[in-house]
Amino acid sequence: MTIESLAAAWSLDHVAPKCRNRGPRGEYLGTLPGAEYCQWPTITRDEEWGVVGAHRDSVNGYSHMTWDRVFRTEASRSEFIDSLDQALHKRGLSSQPCRDGARRWTSERFAIEMSPITGVPGPPKVLVFATPHPEALPDLMCRRAPRPARTT
Repeated sequence: MTIESLAAAWSLDHVAPKCRNRGPRGEYLGTLPGAEYCQWPTITRDEEWGVVGAHRDSVNGYSHMTWDRVFRTEASRSEFIDSLDQALHKRGLSSQPCRDGARRWTSERFAIEMSPITGVPGPPKVLVFATPHPEALPDLMCRRAPRPARTT
């Protein structure tokens, strides 16, 4: 599994992203050589749409990707979450439920977190965060269990 293969799957097989040297809101991307933000086109159906974007540079390649997805109904969001869970299990990732309906999937070489966006006006939404560096995954949406205290 790679960021590129996930992005293609999540954008319905679009494999050629549009990349630029600024972030999605025009922000500076830092000093790493070749730093770019890439966005894949997604399909819009009625009031359902999404944005798939990833950061890459010449040193590390793609470091992480986000997928913002908007749904017409709560039911369609729930179906999406179940479908995503099944698809990631088929790819060998283990699942961990988190607070507030969020979920984390991990393997030795990949990690994905998904969180329903709640408490804001508008249609139901989710945010999905993926990285090929599971050890570096911050506790964005899924808090890890505290590590036991060390005894000396």
